[in-house]
Amino acid sequence: MPDHKEILYTKRDSTMSHYDEQREEHKQQTKPAAPQANKYDRTIIGKYGSGKCVVDVYRVLNAFPTGSPEIDHGVKKLLAAGKRGAKDELQDLKEAIQSIEARISYLNESGA
Repeated sequence: MPDHKEILYTKRDSTMSHYDEQREEHKQQTKPAAPQANKYDRTIIGKYGSGKCVVDVYRVLNAFPTGSPEIDHGVKKLLAAGKRGAKDELQDLKEAIQSIEARISYLNESGA
């Protein structure tokens, strides 16, 4: 009589032992979950069709530094106006304008 470790069966045209099957099931159950998308994630296609990648508004702001938290905040509001679930488009646009006006006010006060 064969040992239980040696019992083989056919699964999808391949022969696997009982332990191989359990190992495979365990791998499937313990796969790391895909990263959780946040409300700012967007999939973009690279320049010249170089492939897809996921970016968020913060990576865009890193690529195009403004040097101003007020402008950064306004850009964030503009890039996802009404799409973040918290506020509607009109409210986000008003808040973007307020952020940009705050920067203009700062520049006027500082004499820049």
